[in-house]
Amino acid sequence: MQHIKNLKRYTPEELFLGENVIYLQDDNGIDWYAAQKLFSPDTVKLAYDESGIICAINSDVSMLWPIGLSVIELNPTKLPKRCLANGEWVFDGKKVSQRIYSAEERMASAEARKNELLASAGKAVAPLQDAVDLDMATEAEKALLADWKKYRVTVNRLDMSAPEINWPVVPGL
Repeated sequence: MQHIKNLKRYTPEELFLGENVIYLQDDNGIDWYAAQKLFSPDTVKLAYDESGIICAINSDVSMLWPIGLSVIELNPTKLPKRCLANGEWVFDGKKVSQRIYSAEERMASAEARKNELLASAGKAVAPLQDAVDLDMATEAEKALLADWKKYRVTVNRLDMSAPEINWPVVPGL
């Protein structure tokens, strides 16, 4: 099983694939294009970053572009069935497992979601508030505006450091 680590851009002495090609080599000076021939067609190839986070998965090694990454091939039976290259899986040097997020990563993710929800709520509130301000709102619109405002306040008050966040239900759903 091949394991090519830390592929970086380089310029070979002989440009064997031409001038308009980006060449990569690993920590041992092995060229990426030459290394591809060493991989078995019956394995699954994983490209992962310095933290072990899986960035790409393919059975065809030539479909990977692993600049700044490492590539390992595994027996397909060693890859969990639900494994995707979505940032939620890691390779620890021996096996693939689901990623365990740090408290800081969970908090950053929660903050990002909070900001998305508040932005979405702001877009929903604006036309409803306009209707109220112009004395054109129906009773249903007034009620929906109140629901959206309560939702925004609730989202804004959530504790992003909590291990489990109970996100409020979006109004109107």
